Amino acid sequence: VPNHAAIYCGDGELLHHIPEQLSKRERYTDKWQRRTHSIWRHRAWREFAFTGICNDFAAASACR
Repeated sequence: VPNHAAIYCGDGELLHHIPEQLSKRERYTDKWQRRTHSIWRHRAWREFAFTGICNDFAAASACR
């Protein structure tokens, strides 16, 4: 039963949220590829729409 969602961020990384844990970035490894049920993309999706998300990642990484 599919019960999980993730956002593929490019460069082999995904952003996902596991119940009772904080959201995190993780490599889209064979483990996740085997568990992928389906891939959905909004018909109006554009790569530049991820600019804000990528900027947040960069800022959070700089704070570590």
